Amino acid sequence: MIIGVWNDTAGVEAAGLARRSSVAVWVGPERGYPTVGAHPASRQLYLTECVSAVPEAGTRVVTFGLETPYGQQLYLGAVWPVAGERYLRLLASTSDSAELALFWQMLATITHEIR
Repeated sequence: MIIGVWNDTAGVEAAGLARRSSVAVWVGPERGYPTVGAHPASRQLYLTECVSAVPEAGTRVVTFGLETPYGQQLYLGAVWPVAGERYLRLLASTSDSAELALFWQMLATITHEIR
């Protein structure tokens, strides 16, 4: 079940950019990190995993960067248990490292209640 999606398309067409910033959040039975598709010529720039950066128990977070033929794209993925065999998963992407830091700040404020 998709909870929310946000896409920043302002100026994308005018600037001729191939990528944009986005965040998607959903709940499902998958317990692994969200995945992304990439151009075959893409190469991974870095990968960092952290299990303690978010206050919610059991949360796992990964950041990674890809260099593609269209430029650099940065990602933040997260997964954490919410109830039983259900997991909340988040995937954020941007080409701006400052914006990636904002996604980290956003993630640090997310909490949930089981009703």
